[in-house]
Amino acid sequence: MVNGQDWREVTDKLVQSATQNIVNDAFIDQLYNAVSHAEMGPQYLQAIGQNHPYIRTSAAPAGGSSAYGPLQMTGGSGSMVSSIVNDPYHQLRKYKGGFSPEELEYMDRFLLQGQNFLDYGKEPNKPGYDVKYDYSSKIPGSGAGDLSSLTDRALYDSIGKKILDYEFNQQAGGDTSLFLKNWKMGSGKTMEDFDKWSTSKEAQAYIQRFNANLVQ
Repeated sequence: MVNGQDWREVTDKLVQSATQNIVNDAFIDQLYNAVSHAEMGPQYLQAIGQNHPYIRTSAAPAGGSSAYGPLQMTGGSGSMVSSIVNDPYHQLRKYKGGFSPEELEYMDRFLLQGQNFLDYGKEPNKPGYDVKYDYSSKIPGSGAGDLSSLTDRALYDSIGKKILDYEFNQQAGGDTSLFLKNWKMGSGKTMEDFDKWSTSKEAQAYIQRFNANLVQ
């Protein structure tokens, strides 16, 4: 089993050399660590027999899910990544320097991967099916997608940290609870909705993992 810190140390070297990034912000690094442990922590990976978090979710809701990677960012038509790619005036395009050409090109590929996830998840008899597009499980290669190279992992991290910075500082105004509500449920939900969600055992475990790995 690959330790979470081990893979992060490998990718950090690549992320730090990327152009126009903000990943030298110590708090955003901590926020990334907290979200990634809440979403795809070592216990979760061990349970599904996977050795790194750059994979598709194992959760298969009725409408499908394209959630991928340590932060479980999605690649569907209504996702943040889709909004950034398709809206040249999106605030994140200019926030703290925006995105590098390499990051924008990665997001194009991320959306293509997301569409393949949605097309082929739990569809083994569908033409074009590949286990790498299915939900992650103990089946070798499942959920791997197309973006697991070290370079692509570094780009995922760089983009993800920019989104986290924007969501925490701009959208949530530095309020950790509001950030967490927006991250898990979307800005359209209220704190009352979040409070109801947080009463479930699964939600409480998620919040506990998040808080345990966020050092402020």
